[in-house]
Amino acid sequence: MPEKENKQENEPQKPSGSRLKSESLIPDILALGCIVTGLLLWVGFTGKTDGRFILRMRNFFYDWIGTGRIIFVVLFLGLGTGIFLSRYTTVKIRIPLKKIGLIILLFFLLLALASSSDHFSGGKIGDTLFGQLTAVIGEIPATILLWGIIAVLFYFLFDLNRPLSESAVFIKKKVAHFCASKPIRSSDEVTLFRRRLMKENIEKEENDPLEKNITNHPIDSVIGGNEIKGKSKPRTNRLPPINLLEPEMGFLNKNIDVQSRIDEIESAMEEFGTPVKVIGYSIGPAIIQYQVVPGALEKNGSHGTVIPKKIRVAQVAQMERDLAVRMGVANLSIQAPVPGENFIGIDIPNPDSLKVRLRPLMESREFQSKTSPLNVALGRDISGKPVVVDLEQMPHLLIAGTTNSGKSILIRSMAVCLIMNNTPETLRLIMIDPKRVELFRFNGLPHLLGKVETEYDRSISVLGWAVQEMKNRYKLFETVGVRKLSLYNQYAVRNGQKPLPYIVIFIDELAEIVKGADKLGQEYIDTLASLARATGMHLVVATQRPDTTVITGKIKTNIPARIALNVASAIDSRVIMGKQGAEKLLGRGDMYFVDPSLNVPIRIQGPLLTDQEIDSVVALWKKLSPKPVEEAEAPWEEMIEDAEKEVNGKEEKDLKAAIRLVCRTRKASASYLQGKMNISFPKASRLLDRMEQIGVVGPIQVGGKAREVLWSEEEADSYGENAA
Repeated sequence: MPEKENKQENEPQKPSGSRLKSESLIPDILALGCIVTGLLLWVGFTGKTDGRFILRMRNFFYDWIGTGRIIFVVLFLGLGTGIFLSRYTTVKIRIPLKKIGLIILLFFLLLALASSSDHFSGGKIGDTLFGQLTAVIGEIPATILLWGIIAVLFYFLFDLNRPLSESAVFIKKKVAHFCASKPIRSSDEVTLFRRRLMKENIEKEENDPLEKNITNHPIDSVIGGNEIKGKSKPRTNRLPPINLLEPEMGFLNKNIDVQSRIDEIESAMEEFGTPVKVIGYSIGPAIIQYQVVPGALEKNGSHGTVIPKKIRVAQVAQMERDLAVRMGVANLSIQAPVPGENFIGIDIPNPDSLKVRLRPLMESREFQSKTSPLNVALGRDISGKPVVVDLEQMPHLLIAGTTNSGKSILIRSMAVCLIMNNTPETLRLIMIDPKRVELFRFNGLPHLLGKVETEYDRSISVLGWAVQEMKNRYKLFETVGVRKLSLYNQYAVRNGQKPLPYIVIFIDELAEIVKGADKLGQEYIDTLASLARATGMHLVVATQRPDTTVITGKIKTNIPARIALNVASAIDSRVIMGKQGAEKLLGRGDMYFVDPSLNVPIRIQGPLLTDQEIDSVVALWKKLSPKPVEEAEAPWEEMIEDAEKEVNGKEEKDLKAAIRLVCRTRKASASYLQGKMNISFPKASRLLDRMEQIGVVGPIQVGGKAREVLWSEEEADSYGENAA
């Protein structure tokens, strides 16, 4: 007996719930009996037979409830059909107890109302109810009262308690939906539909223990359209309307049949010798996460006893490749364990994935409840819940991923999210795009300082200006006696001064900025990342080369918030987020977000933003602010001119020194100048070409011989004096 008890305790149990079919035949027999009873009642009530039992049953129902006897036919047929549907399909018919009570009350009121008519009969029950009511208030008032109570019951029973204005908008949008050439689900229609689904989900969670124990599906993720708003922040007429952005077409399907996958996971892990138990699942826009806990193996002990041996988490994690092959899934990954949870997550791509859009994220409760001007919607997590972060608190963001992983789309969506909620007086953008084709659509935006910079030399000057602006702001804060931008702006408003705007710097390819031999780009980025937070200046940096030559230790220290999209190898994944996993992402916006406050990666599906949406937002801002808030010329243009003059002066100085050296030594070769002047070989070649143009040296000799020197030392000294 003890052996059997231990064996039963250690057997993996199937999750209970409506999705997992019971092996008992009792529900099937009950459903069949209900259908047969309904058919017998229908035959008897319609007079198709005159059997003694049928005749007595028909007279009984007619005497007591009259015309209401038809309700029992519908009741038994519907009950039997509902049991069959719930067992053999994914259709769920759930009626809460409150509505059952309303239905019973409505039935008796209809019997009373039928007794007041000459064409229907309410039976003894209806005659009694209507007679008592007539004796109190009269026949006509009793009829009117019954109609009124029945209307109120219908009002609450069929969820008609929505505002009249909302119903009018619903009808108007529904008509426009059928008349329009392009089918678009309107925001009001989606909101009404979401409310209906919200109530269904609440009822489903109350009655389905599996759904209740597995995941608290957020209401915001049920439908892929607009989110149900809580207390939304008012949008003034100075901000673009949210309908410039496209809504999500369709909704997140929560009725996917996961039972076959659950059985497959449990049977496969049992075959591998690492039994697990699936305790839940979470359906997201891109993946489905199955939540499992390790099981136990039976080990024979002394005296014929069976000792359970618990499976370790590491053993489950090692089965990742075997499970992927067994299930035929290319991008299967195992999180062992899920951060902050007491279970292991098996992530499998969602076959019915949803394209996440920016508009519903900005309309969600999570976004509307935050008051920071630098809120950014990153996407939806594995349960479909919107993920919103505050760039001011991060305070910088590092993004890494391969080509076509979604870096540029993510940067563009972040920029649009910022300009949709900030005016040019409160936010300014700086954009550096060495790839030239990703951010050019933002040119002409009133928030943009200058234009989108694409040249390396100008980009370095822009970063140099940003460092200087940071230092100037710190001096200003020191003079006033504040420590950060928000406090200074409060001081400026109180004293009638102009507040300073936030400045967000977007760099689409970090590798192109840090590649210079002088390392100025690396130095400027390190300075901004370590010091610029308090001045309201924030970096959003992206790269497709997440190696240690680009993402240095200083950058990782000063930019703790990071996003890892699909990368080429596990080594790159470790560089960007400190652990493996990013190499198995699905691409196209599938990412891990490392929150600096949690220091654990969160899997997110980023939003899709089209070029048409960006163009519409930028065009509207140009109309709202036809005149730039500041001068059209970028503030770093003067710095660039000074730098060019300095470079030209240095090159002229080097040219004079090279002429004197060549004329004095009578040796004119690039390698000789490189060694004597401590310059690079390309620069030495350029100096020789310049000297050839002036006439100091002759052309290149055949056979690699040194050039002929044509000037004397006196002529070299004279050139230097004239040039000076």
